[in-house]
Amino acid sequence: MKRFELTFFYGPRPSRYDDPATFRGIAESGMTLAQLGGSPAECKKALIHCAEVGLRMNVCDHRVSAAMAADEAECDRIVREICEEYRGYEALNGFDLIDEPHASRFDGIGQVVAAFRRHAPQWETVVNLFPNYASTEQLGNATYDEHLADFIARVKPDFISYDHYHFLGRDCPKPDFTPTGDRRSDLILENAYLENDRPGFFENAEAVRRHARKNGLDAMAIVLLTEHGPYRNLTRAELSWEASMCLAYGFRRVSYFTYEVPYGADDDAWRWDNAMVDTAGNKYQHYYDVQAIARWLRPLGEHLFSLDCERVVHTAADTLQHGGIRAVTGDAVCGCYSDGSVLLVNKSHLRGQTFAVTADNLSRYVPEEDRFVPCDNAITLDAGECVLLR
Repeated sequence: MKRFELTFFYGPRPSRYDDPATFRGIAESGMTLAQLGGSPAECKKALIHCAEVGLRMNVCDHRVSAAMAADEAECDRIVREICEEYRGYEALNGFDLIDEPHASRFDGIGQVVAAFRRHAPQWETVVNLFPNYASTEQLGNATYDEHLADFIARVKPDFISYDHYHFLGRDCPKPDFTPTGDRRSDLILENAYLENDRPGFFENAEAVRRHARKNGLDAMAIVLLTEHGPYRNLTRAELSWEASMCLAYGFRRVSYFTYEVPYGADDDAWRWDNAMVDTAGNKYQHYYDVQAIARWLRPLGEHLFSLDCERVVHTAADTLQHGGIRAVTGDAVCGCYSDGSVLLVNKSHLRGQTFAVTADNLSRYVPEEDRFVPCDNAITLDAGECVLLR
C-alpha cells in the first residue's frame, strides 16, 4: 500500500456514473478510494469523475474471472488487454479481483496477480478473504490459520484483506433457507444466522496481523456498516469502535460494507437498510457518522502509516509497558507502535471510561492539528473512542 485509505465494498451502480454528484458525495463522505465496477466504458467514465474530485479508484472488471480460469498464456493475454484498456487514467489505483474465494481458486488467483505484476506493477490487486467464522467448507482449509498461510503461499498477494461483521442482534425473523442452487451464497446466508452473539473479532484481527507481519505485508479490514440480515443498525460509537480497532491492530486501510444499499427491504433473506446512501444517492445517518469519523481517522491513519504495530495488548488481561508508558489501568485495547507510541482504544462500544496512564511527560496526538500536545495521566474516552499517546 502507498498511503492510508478509507474505502468501501459495494458502491454506486453504473447507472449513477453519469452524475458528477455521485462522486462528489463519495469524496465528501471522507472516502479516499472508490471500488467501482461495470463495463470498461462505464469504469472509464467513473475514473474520469474520480480524478475530478481527488478520489482514487479500484476497478472491478468482469474479464478477471475468465483470466482466473484460463491457462497461463491466456491469462497473460487477458490481463495485458485489461492493463492496456486503462492506461492513462490518473485516478486508477488497482483492480479488485475476487471476494471471499475458496482455497481451490488460489492458484488461478495467484496466476492473475502475477500477470498484473508483470504488466502493471504500479497498480495493486485486491483479494478479500473470508472471516474466521466461515466454515471449513467455505474456506477449503481445515483451519483459518491454514487458510491465511495457504493464501499467502499460493497467491503471493499485494496485501491481506478480510471482512468481519461483529455486531449481530437485529430484530428480524430467521428466513427459510430454501436452497438457491448457488452453494456459496447459501453457505454465506446460513452462516450469518448461526450465532446470536458473534465472538472472534480480536482473534481474527490478530491472526491477520501476525501473518501480515511475518510475510512483510500490509493489511486491511472490511467492517460492518449496512444493516442487513442479523446485523443490526450500528451506532456512531460502534462504527468508531471498528475503525479504532483496525488502527490498534496496525491495519493500513479501512473499508466499509457498504457505501450504497445493495438492494432493499424487499430482499427477504437480507432486508438491506441503513447504508451510507440509498440507490438514488440520498444520504442515511451513517453517511454523516462516517464523515465525522473520517475527520480524525484519516489524519491518524496517515500518521501511523509508516510505523509498525509491534504488538497488541488487552489491558484487562495483560500488562502494558511500551516506550515511555509503563502501565494503563482500565479495559483497553492498545496497539504498540515502533516509535514508542501507544494507540489506546476504549474496549467498550457502550460506555465511556477513564484510564490511568503511568508515564512521565505524557502527550496525546491531535489528529486535526497533526501534532502531540501535553496531557494529564487520566485519559477519558467515549465509547469506541481512541487516542494516540507517547
